Amino acid sequence: QNAWEEIDIVERGGNYGWNIREGKHAFGSTPPTRGESVTLVEPVIEYGRSLGGSVTGGVVSRSEAQPSLDGVYFYGDYMSGRLWGACRSVDGITHVRELTGPMRLFPSSFGIGPNGQVLACMFRGPYQRSGEIMRIEAK
Repeated sequence: QNAWEEIDIVERGGNYGWNIREGKHAFGSTPPTRGESVTLVEPVIEYGRSLGGSVTGGVVSRSEAQPSLDGVYFYGDYMSGRLWGACRSVDGITHVRELTGPMRLFPSSFGIGPNGQVLACMFRGPYQRSGEIMRIEAK
């Protein structure tokens, strides 16, 4: 299963199709059960290997200091050095925007600081041993 990365909203008892599909795509030829129908929880976001190879799940911004970022889910890909922000519109559609452009920062973790700001543990390259903690801010 090396073609798609995905972001899911975890639900208690939810079946995300692991080992029968990758993202929203079928994987393998083995049916999930013996003749029973299965309801799968769809990923909220997926991307192919052309954009990265190791998703680093993030956090949702709830900072009163930066209201333009409220509700944005920040995540990245450690292998490609890309960062994204995603939010859902009132009609349930998830909109994704890449934040890094040509710059590459390799995220290993995200968190929320004491004032509600989004923090990210970043490396300047995927194989470096030391990194930095960076704050994500609105322009």
